Amino acid sequence: MSFRVVVVLVGFAAGCAGQVQAPPPAKCAAVAEQKTDLVLASIDGIPIRRADIAAERQAEMKQAENETRQQALTALFLGVDDVVNDTLMKREAERRSLSVDKLYELEVATKVAEPTDAEVAGVYEANKEQIPVPLEQAAPYIKRQMGMQRAGEVLQAFVEQLKSKADVRYAIPVPELPRFEIKGTDGPEVGPKDAAVAVVLFSDFECPYCSRASKLMDQLKALYPDKLRLQFRDFPLSQHAKARGAAQAAHCAFEQGKFWPYHDLLFASAPAISADDLKKHAVTVGLDLKAFETCLESDRPEAAIKVDEREARRLGLDGTPGIFLNGIRLMGVLPLPLMQALIDKELGK
Repeated sequence: MSFRVVVVLVGFAAGCAGQVQAPPPAKCAAVAEQKTDLVLASIDGIPIRRADIAAERQAEMKQAENETRQQALTALFLGVDDVVNDTLMKREAERRSLSVDKLYELEVATKVAEPTDAEVAGVYEANKEQIPVPLEQAAPYIKRQMGMQRAGEVLQAFVEQLKSKADVRYAIPVPELPRFEIKGTDGPEVGPKDAAVAVVLFSDFECPYCSRASKLMDQLKALYPDKLRLQFRDFPLSQHAKARGAAQAAHCAFEQGKFWPYHDLLFASAPAISADDLKKHAVTVGLDLKAFETCLESDRPEAAIKVDEREARRLGLDGTPGIFLNGIRLMGVLPLPLMQALIDKELGK
C-alpha cells in the first residue's frame, strides 16, 4: 500500500484569491533561455530578438517560465517524498511486526476526528459565495473533504516523527528561476540587514494559507538565523471583511515596535479579529492603548497598506500568500525541504 502525504502547495489562484535590498547582481542574471541576442524571427533579413518583445508580453513569458519550472521541481520533490514516506512506513510496520495497513489504522485512521455539523456549516459559510448549492447538498462533500484533509494532516505528522528518527536527506536539483524586482519599503522586517537571502511575504491576516506561510517562515528563521531576512507586506483581500482592519491594527503595533508579537497573535487568534478583538490583542502584547487608538483614527495605516497593495498588483499578485525569495516568486507555500533546497542554492551550498 502506498501512502501519499498531503502537502499543501498553495498556488496563487488556489490560495486566498482575490524592495527589500536587492540581491547581488549575479543572482539577478537572466536565465540562459532569456538571452536577448538570440534571433527569434526576421523580416527581410532584419532580426527580431527577445529584447524587441513588448514589456507586457515579456512579463507574461517570465511568469510562464517560472510556473513551468516550479511545477516540474515540485512534482519531482513529491515523487521523491512519496518514496521516502513509503519506505519509512514500511520500516516502522516491520519494526512493530504489523502490516502497513494496520500501522495506518493505528496511527492515522483512529486519530482523525470526524467533522461536526457545526464545523461543516462554518466551512460552508466561509465559502458559500463559491458554492452554488445549499448547505444540505454541499454538507456531505464538505465533510468528506474535511475528513480527507484531517487524515492527511495526521499522516503527515506521523511521517514527520519517523523522519526525525532517521537520517533523511534530500538532494533535489533546483533549476534557475526568473527573478522579479521588488520595490523597497520601510515596513516590518526581521533578520540581518545584510542577509544573503531576503524573503518578502505579501499576506492577509484572515487568509488560512497565510497562517501556514507564517509558520513556515518561523521554521526557516530558526534554520537560517544569520542568513535570512523576512519582510512582511500587507495585501488584505476584499472578500475578507476583517483583514483590512487587522492590517491597520498591525501597522499601529509596528509604530510601537511590537509588530511581530501582534502579527503572531492575529494569526493565532483568527478568526477572532473583530474591532474589539484587535484592541484586546493590543493590550495583550503591551501596547499603549491610547496611542494605538489614535493611530487607528489617523490615515497612516491605510496609507502604508496602499503602498503594499500597489506593489503587489504591479508584481501580478491576485491572491495570498505571495512569497518572493531573492526576487523568485514562489508558487505557494512549498514544503520545508523544498524551501531549504531553494535557500541552500542561494547560499551556494
